[in-house]
Amino acid sequence: MILQEISDSFSELGVHLNSDWLAVLEIVQDELLSVDSVYTALMLSDLRESCDLPTTHKLSLAKLANSTSQFPEGSFLFQITKAIDISIADAQRPRSTNSSRRVLKLILQYGSISIDAVEVEPITQLPDVPDAGMKIIVSGSPTYCNKILLIKSHNVQVAGGEIPTLSAAQKEEHLSRQKMRDPLIYRPPLGEIPNR
Repeated sequence: MILQEISDSFSELGVHLNSDWLAVLEIVQDELLSVDSVYTALMLSDLRESCDLPTTHKLSLAKLANSTSQFPEGSFLFQITKAIDISIADAQRPRSTNSSRRVLKLILQYGSISIDAVEVEPITQLPDVPDAGMKIIVSGSPTYCNKILLIKSHNVQVAGGEIPTLSAAQKEEHLSRQKMRDPLIYRPPLGEIPNR
């Protein structure tokens, strides 16, 4: 399949692949590119680099700056680059068990666009700590208020994936928080213990 055909097939789904990223992918792949191989690579890519913001999305999302009511109609692919449970104190993160009282704040990105989103209700499709770079599709025109997208379960479809470098940083942060919170896991060397 030629690059333009692959690019067109993704454009029909509202995903606009960056032509440079697609060309590099073709060079890196040992075999001929197919829609399936590009989809697999896309799930592991950083959408800030692998996708361009199409004109229609750019115009729709640009209106958000002046809007306080509804997100544009249509389906929009985003990646979660950060997820924070804002229902618990910072010192208690990360939690290891699921909670029906969870409220995630998500940083959603696509191309050059970054949007803050907050769960209005726990979105059961999302784990308490989504993999950094997980791709989701936002649709159903959720409410957009004070530059925050208010999402519910029916607004989110999980496409999967991650960004390995962001996931590694996320795991490192997770371990760091555990060490700081649990003195049995983290014991500073004797020279670091403060005098009493």
